[in-house]
Amino acid sequence: MTGNTAAQLREMLLTEFRGADLRNNPADMSLSRSPSCMNMVRSVPNQVRKRMGYQATAHYSGKINGRYRYRSQEIIHAGEKLYRGQTLIYSGMNNARSCGFHFNDRLYLLDGLHFFYLDGSTFGEVSDIAYVPRVMISRNPDGSGGTVLESLNVLSDKWTESFYGTATDQNYQLSFNGLDDNDVTAQIMEADGVSWRTVTEGTEMTVNRTTGVVTFATAPGKSPVEGQDNVRITASRDCSAQRFKICGCDVCAAYDESGTGSRVFVTGCNGYPNRDFWSAQNDPTYFPDVNYSVLGQSNARIMGYSRIGDSLAAHKGAPENTVYVRKGEMMETADGKQEFGFRTGSVLTGHGAVSQYSFAALGSEPLFLTECGVCALTASDLTGERYEQSRSYFIDPALTTEANGSEAVAAIYRDFYVLAFPSGHVYLLDGLQKTYVKEQPRSSYQYECFCWDHIYARCLWTKDDQLYFGDEDGYIYRFYTDTTDPISYNDNGEPIEAWWQTADLQGTRFYAAKTFRRYSVRLTGTVNTSVQGSYRNAGGAWIPVSDSEIPVRHWQFSAMQFSNLCFSGDTTARTVSGRLAVHRAEKLALRFSNAKLHEPFGLEAITLHYIQTGRSKR
Repeated sequence: MTGNTAAQLREMLLTEFRGADLRNNPADMSLSRSPSCMNMVRSVPNQVRKRMGYQATAHYSGKINGRYRYRSQEIIHAGEKLYRGQTLIYSGMNNARSCGFHFNDRLYLLDGLHFFYLDGSTFGEVSDIAYVPRVMISRNPDGSGGTVLESLNVLSDKWTESFYGTATDQNYQLSFNGLDDNDVTAQIMEADGVSWRTVTEGTEMTVNRTTGVVTFATAPGKSPVEGQDNVRITASRDCSAQRFKICGCDVCAAYDESGTGSRVFVTGCNGYPNRDFWSAQNDPTYFPDVNYSVLGQSNARIMGYSRIGDSLAAHKGAPENTVYVRKGEMMETADGKQEFGFRTGSVLTGHGAVSQYSFAALGSEPLFLTECGVCALTASDLTGERYEQSRSYFIDPALTTEANGSEAVAAIYRDFYVLAFPSGHVYLLDGLQKTYVKEQPRSSYQYECFCWDHIYARCLWTKDDQLYFGDEDGYIYRFYTDTTDPISYNDNGEPIEAWWQTADLQGTRFYAAKTFRRYSVRLTGTVNTSVQGSYRNAGGAWIPVSDSEIPVRHWQFSAMQFSNLCFSGDTTARTVSGRLAVHRAEKLALRFSNAKLHEPFGLEAITLHYIQTGRSKR
């Protein structure tokens, strides 16, 4: 070594533990972050603890494809079956992830093949209760004249049109021919001008299904009310191919121009990847056949939606990677009429969404997974222009190397955006910890992040402030929530291995030779915990600082175990210290872990004592 610096005992103190940093070199990153931390999570800002585990709560025959809440009941889509709790509702669902929404005390479900509804104890296809539109009014019996009132309903085979009858006409021409075998019904206004009489097919009228002509045995006659239609005819024809445009969807979102969510947008139908459809206001059983948009090219599907203020953003996937931002408003048609529609206000090019299941709003910020990591669609404070911002800078290297990103699923749990992959890896973005990163100048901030493993979530959801997940094998698991109860720290009976590794600790001068003498770690006070410490010098192997985990306990009668008997009454944070003998090293990394069943583990501070001398010799 060279230099004349006097040797003295120095101290490095770490009291902030913010999250993982899987991007930067351990020698260059902030000491508050970890280049490798597993199954740790923020307890309070700047402190971390071992995550809690989960326990199985239910099992179904078939992979968990969806979970919904209806009134106070759990609705589970498992395999090809739908359950209310453990009671079977229906067999014949599509064995794929489903989506759903609530409207007027009904639950609606889309599974990529069907559009179902649940209303109390009644379950069925929406087409069975779909709104029957009155498409034409004031038509002449020969089919001429008239005014368009409503559009055809894509979900229904039926439509109604009304006529202004004459004294002699018996034949009434419908707008469409090629009727199906379902009965045609008609209503004729009574002489009082108020009540209506129902006319049945086969007795008082006949139908030519090929031409669409309805023939009354007796002419309905003139309307008893001047200027008001007196004949209504309801007919049907097979529209199953059109209906599949809606039933075949697997993504849905509620939106309206006023922000009330009174319309439902759906997309994802096979064969229509760049098209979405929306319902009539306040009626998800009515999808007018004119209510659709074609967004961009057909080689990229619409992956999902984000709500941004009073606008709705539709995200396209690769290779287009664009976002179409729309807003509902009155627009002028080609013939000068005013009609309500959704105008595309801006088209943004950025990072395309890769998973339709990754959309979730953390606070008021919509997040989604892209090929570059988790992004947010937000508004600039200065210009109001919308653009994408990165939010997962610290863990992007891990996110971008995960296989099957299209299957990743997200949920919001308390202040976290939770993103699970089929690999069993889960990544959390912490809404309470935000940091500006100069390497991402176009992003306002980055969330601090955490990494978990051994969580094979196919579906994620929260209920009563608890996090649940369902897996490929039909099991549903619930995470524990009591941080003080040792039983919370197991994964369905298996221990959880958690650790926190420090960045490279280099003293006040990274190039100086150092002798590392002693470490101390302060653990969060708990009835029963332990810690295994280890160190690594210059990227070498990890060397344990003790032969086994060091126990840290205090007395609590309710948690007494004779195998872990301890009479200490100190319930505050506890310090564990140990000696080191690392000489002539420029840096040192410490790692503290816990892999014991039913043991909490929390970090509050780490101290490293060392002697720093002159420049190291290489």
